Amino acid sequence: MKGLGVQQAMERFFANIERDVDAVTIASPYAGENARQISRDGTIAYAELQFKDRESADYQDAADRIIELRDRSRSPACASRLGTRSSRSRSSAAKESD
Repeated sequence: MKGLGVQQAMERFFANIERDVDAVTIASPYAGENARQISRDGTIAYAELQFKDRESADYQDAADRIIELRDRSRSPACASRLGTRSSRSRSSAAKESD
C-alpha cells in the first residue's frame, strides 16, 4: 500500500470517486491522520467512504458508479476490494461458526 505505484493508483481512484459521486467524502489511508488504516507491514489498507443522506435508490446508484470506477482503475500494482461494515461482520460471524 505504501509503494509508489499503489499509492498513485489508489489516490487516483479516490479522486475519481470524489469527482463522480455526489456528496461523498473519503478518509484516505494516505492522509497522516489516518495512518491507522494501513497495516503494520504496509501490505493492507482501507479507506472509509462517508455518504451524505440520500434516498435508498441513490445509495445503489453511488455504489454502482464506485464499482465502475474501481473496474476502470485496476492496476497490476494492487488489488482493491469493496465492502461494508455489515458485510465484514457477516463474514466474521461465518468464520467463527465453522
